[in-house]
Amino acid sequence: SPENKLQMIHNPITRHASITSATFGAVPVELIRRMQKMLKLGEIINVTLQVDGTLFGRIMIFLPQGAPSPALDMLEAFSYIASVTLRRNRAEEDLRASEERFRNLVEATSDFVWEVDPNGVYTYVSPRVREVLGYEVGEIIGRSIFDLVPSKESGRFSGVFKSYAAKREPFAFVESSRLHKDGRVIILESSGVPFFGDDGSLLGYRGIGRDVTGKRKV
Repeated sequence: SPENKLQMIHNPITRHASITSATFGAVPVELIRRMQKMLKLGEIINVTLQVDGTLFGRIMIFLPQGAPSPALDMLEAFSYIASVTLRRNRAEEDLRASEERFRNLVEATSDFVWEVDPNGVYTYVSPRVREVLGYEVGEIIGRSIFDLVPSKESGRFSGVFKSYAAKREPFAFVESSRLHKDGRVIILESSGVPFFGDDGSLLGYRGIGRDVTGKRKV
């Protein structure tokens, strides 16, 4: 209940003489009597697992009759280590779920997703690049975006990219010629947004690219 949760947060470590008290009365009395008689239970300690106000759960420690009670500082240390571990595990699970959602989205879109560093070198492309430019992912990573621009347009395209990068501005629907792996020239429409480091430095751009050659011909 909300009242029990509040009590657990404000009193993270509590000691009890019976299961009834330790479970806030959730276990039937007759069952408790049988358990305590059969197991010969002594003190019961509730240890709440929480970090920065976030409650992760509770551990009940059952001590046999006559066993020494653990020191409070040891219980607090145990609570902290277990709570931090649970928080890290939950964060890792959330990250994996987020990455899975992103991967599914990237694979479902008809555009290819890309990331470049401040100099325009590819640091990531989605597998869809194969359908758009004919290259495998491994053939693109580490190459400059300018490598795939016909020589007669490379100067203009380089100026456009560097202008946006200098201003740290996003760009949308910028068209440029690109060399397909089979030698064809296609028209690629690109949109991207800058991303930054903790110190405010420009780390690069992330965006999408799509083949609009057919639309241009129409």
